[in-house]
Amino acid sequence: MTSTRAIVLVTMLALATGALAQGPDTIGLWFDTDYTVNIINPPPAPLVAYLVLHEPSAAQIAAASFQLVWPDPTVIVLATSWNGGPVVQFDGGCALIGYGTPLPTLPETLLATYTILVVSQLDNGLVRILACSGDACPFYSDGSQAICMDTPYDDGVVACIGNCSVAAEARTWSSVKSLY
Repeated sequence: MTSTRAIVLVTMLALATGALAQGPDTIGLWFDTDYTVNIINPPPAPLVAYLVLHEPSAAQIAAASFQLVWPDPTVIVLATSWNGGPVVQFDGGCALIGYGTPLPTLPETLLATYTILVVSQLDNGLVRILACSGDACPFYSDGSQAICMDTPYDDGVVACIGNCSVAAEARTWSSVKSLY
């Protein structure tokens, strides 16, 4: 019982400071180069976003498959720059990514940089990473195995553009209570 209370106390302190619980193989979309801001309420204007894999469990990325869903029609992707120069094919919105030479991983591995245009103010402009049709999860592969990617929030939410109180609460106290 004492250890359960300690875990709950530590979790509550982390949540009170706004820290995200990110484990291995967590993919997120960040609006700063330190990869700490994933909820933003910008005025209508161009904005840069970084798609990052946090603590990959594999030493390299040979391929990946996922669908990045932007709040439509208020966010328009103007440009995408993929790290490592992979071949990227889109199939119904799904990105199928293949690296001729596998991309070495780091504790924070940048996969892509997006330049987006926020056309108007948003309420809960959730950005999600979803599995492609037929896949069990959004994943990357090191060449020998597929590794599912987790997201910082529930329901595949990786970031929020706009007034985002709902997204910020998705992996908070309710998630902790569900463990016990």
